[in-house]
Amino acid sequence: MTRFCFVSSLLFLSVNLLAQETRNHITDPNSLESNQVLPEEYCNNFYSTSTFEWIESIEIGSLTNQTGNNGGYVDFSDVVFDVTVGEPVAVNFQTGYHEGGDYDEYWSVFCDLNSDFDFDDEGELLFRKKGAHSVSGELTIPFGTIAGEKRFRVMMAFGFFTEGCTQFFYGEAEDYSFSVKSNSNCQALKEDWNLTDIGEENLPNSACFEFNSITHYLESSSAGLGDFEDDLFFVHKELCGVGVVTAKILGINEEDPNAYAGLMMRDNTSDNSKHIAIGFHSTEGYLLQTRLLQSYPTYQHPDRPLGYPYWIRIERTEDTFKAYNSLDGENWEMTHDVNLLKMGACIEVGLFATSSLDEVYNESQFQFVSIKDEADLLVEVSPGYNYIAVEEELENLALNGLSSSAEIFHVEYEKYTEDLFLYPNPATDYLKISINNSADDDARMSIYNSLGIKVYSKELELTHDTDLTLNLKELGLKNGKYFLTLIRNNKRIQTQAFAIEDKK
Repeated sequence: MTRFCFVSSLLFLSVNLLAQETRNHITDPNSLESNQVLPEEYCNNFYSTSTFEWIESIEIGSLTNQTGNNGGYVDFSDVVFDVTVGEPVAVNFQTGYHEGGDYDEYWSVFCDLNSDFDFDDEGELLFRKKGAHSVSGELTIPFGTIAGEKRFRVMMAFGFFTEGCTQFFYGEAEDYSFSVKSNSNCQALKEDWNLTDIGEENLPNSACFEFNSITHYLESSSAGLGDFEDDLFFVHKELCGVGVVTAKILGINEEDPNAYAGLMMRDNTSDNSKHIAIGFHSTEGYLLQTRLLQSYPTYQHPDRPLGYPYWIRIERTEDTFKAYNSLDGENWEMTHDVNLLKMGACIEVGLFATSSLDEVYNESQFQFVSIKDEADLLVEVSPGYNYIAVEEELENLALNGLSSSAEIFHVEYEKYTEDLFLYPNPATDYLKISINNSADDDARMSIYNSLGIKVYSKELELTHDTDLTLNLKELGLKNGKYFLTLIRNNKRIQTQAFAIEDKK
């Protein structure tokens, strides 16, 4: 399964991409440092003795492992317990004693949620309780954890609670594995998204939001982008004319060294279609691939050693496609300029995920996914406009159940156009709109506030001369600065600024 998540109308694509690049070279998803070399093994030098007390058995869900005395530490990582993200699971731990002991034993359970070979990160302590002969309770894998196999550690120490690598004298530590499953408590994607198996059909691919509409998950067992034909899971929308697709990739979690997920613009959904794709490959890092002609081989551009989390973007202007990346979603670096890729006026744009191993899922996670056509591609209002700060504020609202259907855009302010006139300006209760049009045409009119959030939109049937009046109070628009844009045929943008003020 692949999952995607959206935040508010900011599309959060959770293809859960927290990357395991290899077992001995993993990028820490909690750091912006890329390609950080991490330990190859988990710490296990506890210097503990199990002469007097030990872990007799552990029970997690419906599975019990009777362990007995193992001399202070044992690696049972081949024993796997199934758990699901966000769903509590019952646990019970039993103490074994030499000659009927009865001591204060301190139990802790840690899980390496981000696969960086330690148990030190926030949220990786899952359970903690004191008891002499047994302890019971629940543990929960937190939302945001990437599906896949995770190492976890059960620690029982006499006299105090330990950390994941604390040395202690009396007691025992045991390592196991969780098979972490994605949470099925997902909402279906909105109707304007299309889910397509390109290549082999009817694979167990899927996409959804989490319960809080913050993150999208994309899970795929499709084989990959091939030389002459592709096999991938594609979640997409139609884009006509100029446009941009953007997302923040949190990581890819995949044992397969050829897992690949990211953004794609594609001429159509045939398996040999022309396309441009950028994303992260589990062993090669940031990667761009193109197929310039239908049924021709794909071309893999030189990879770049980048790690997660990272923002990526593809822009299209006619037959020119540009790829960008960014650490913060605000300062962008263009990495590739592809100008020989000729696609149709309307193409398919979205997110993809692949896995080259049968029955092995690539679950990737995206955030802040947005697809914008020319009507939406309005640039900054002012140098002081903080795009990321506004996105984070909307995310906070969504997390607290206060999100709306607002869409956030950069806004470009053009002072005047010959075809669009607004008056009075500043307006009070009403705004009159005059459109001088050379021919009958359909159009869309949208109003954005000073943060670039769309607050009103209306489809129009234009004649040679069209006059409209908007009741600003009925629309609920408050005092402030706004931008009205007129879009024709998804190609032409005309924008006027106006203000709303109280009557003097």
